[in-house]
Amino acid sequence: MYLTREEVLVRAGRAAQYEDETAAYFDILQRQAGFLRATLLNSLGVPARYTRLVQWENRDLGKSFDRSAALVAFTREHPADETYAASRPVEAYENVHRILGSSAPVATYLIDEIVGPGPTTLQEFEESRGAVYQLRKQFGPGFAASLLSRFLGGANRYLIFGSFASDGDDRRTGETPEIVGYWAAHPSASKLVTSAIRDPQALVISANEEPI
Repeated sequence: MYLTREEVLVRAGRAAQYEDETAAYFDILQRQAGFLRATLLNSLGVPARYTRLVQWENRDLGKSFDRSAALVAFTREHPADETYAASRPVEAYENVHRILGSSAPVATYLIDEIVGPGPTTLQEFEESRGAVYQLRKQFGPGFAASLLSRFLGGANRYLIFGSFASDGDDRRTGETPEIVGYWAAHPSASKLVTSAIRDPQALVISANEEPI
């Protein structure tokens, strides 16, 4: 699956307008071929920063929407410079793991991670995170969702989306015997990340019942 990440800083007094416009944008997305899911997040630490995550069946269908008459009409009706400014270029990712739990998504976060070089390192990273996500689903209290996506521009970059029912559930999940035991049995897998930046988020809008 193909995921795009759009991050903006909303101008003062325009947050409600931006959220309403995003809801209308998501309505348009739901009528497009190949569209899967869309989520709007708001950073807790930087309240003006919003992130749109949009998932497509593949890159070709996502790029097709970028050139569509529907998007041209929407951007003409809702000019960006009135409500927000981009805080980073739109980025594209490939989904590696997407695991959903049964809890409502309340405590949500994004993590930007950089993994050490080498193809075997990347493989070990992706396999270990997939295994831990499955353990979260089985044994984690309040687990809602985990998504691991690989940056298509290379540089060993990954984007992680995580969500739990409450702020303490992430920590309690990490302390379960099953997950502690996994890391103990795979010590090298816990040392693959060279940089990690975690940004707690509020989930504002989801175009689907699923959080991501």
